Amino acid sequence: EMHFTMDEVILRQGDSAATFYIMYEGEVSVVKDGQEEARLIARSTGGGKPIVFGELALLNDDVRTATITVVSTKAKVLALDRESFNTLLGPLADIIEASASGKTRPSYLATEKKQRASFTAGTIGDNILREDLAKIGLLGCGGFGCVELVEDVKTGNVYALKSISRGFVIKTGMQKAIMNEKHVLLMT
Repeated sequence: EMHFTMDEVILRQGDSAATFYIMYEGEVSVVKDGQEEARLIARSTGGGKPIVFGELALLNDDVRTATITVVSTKAKVLALDRESFNTLLGPLADIIEASASGKTRPSYLATEKKQRASFTAGTIGDNILREDLAKIGLLGCGGFGCVELVEDVKTGNVYALKSISRGFVIKTGMQKAIMNEKHVLLMT
């Protein structure tokens, strides 16, 4: 997670690409060759949608084609570098190609004979039992707990499962921050 303030440049046209961004709060200006092309707005409340940018240069292993500058008081983004993305989800080109052609991707836990039915995420409100999740690996640990990469053995869907210490969250007064994170994740 990264926070930017007004007039900060997130991406600069011509720079090499190694990261893409998901903005969930704020407004940015998109400038190509000195001309403003668009303004992108993301809100984490009221059913807002996150804004994704920087993926084309990452996908094509190219330089940035536009400069992205914050025009709101602040902007909040999630950033993912190429190496982390490829580690978690596989090469971006493969995902886009499979999605466009309607093909399926193999399960991370599958043998050559067992294939996943699809690579679609579950819908919000789906009940997934903890016992139906198989751990693939540890993604990382932080101040509140750990994040594991898990696969639903019934559907083959892959999830990042965050486990947090309720006692620590309450003790440090971070309940609102945790609920805000939950709402942002439900937007994606």
